[in-house]
Amino acid sequence: MADPAYTAIYNFRAVDETLITAGQPTVLQLQSVAEAGFKTVINLALHDQPRYSLPDEPGTVAGLGMKYVHIPVLFESPTEADLLAFFDAMEAQRGEKVLVHCAEIGRAS
Repeated sequence: MADPAYTAIYNFRAVDETLITAGQPTVLQLQSVAEAGFKTVINLALHDQPRYSLPDEPGTVAGLGMKYVHIPVLFESPTEADLLAFFDAMEAQRGEKVLVHCAEIGRAS
């Protein structure tokens, strides 16, 4: 059986069967994530970088039946508040399949 399309997301890494992390996915890769039973997408990237973001990722993710959480982290200066928001988001999704991504995987690593 071929690997799902989401395994081709830039810098893709599977932590385990319920947590994957990567750079910015395409719409088709997000569709593959949804088809694989993932319930939540946590985006740590900014939305103001067209090269590294989708035009409407929240709408795309919602349209695929997944929850979207956006925690915009400045790569050069992440804050404790960013980390605590991430911890809260992960705790809220405990036991569910989650994709955590940023632009290239620098924040999501």
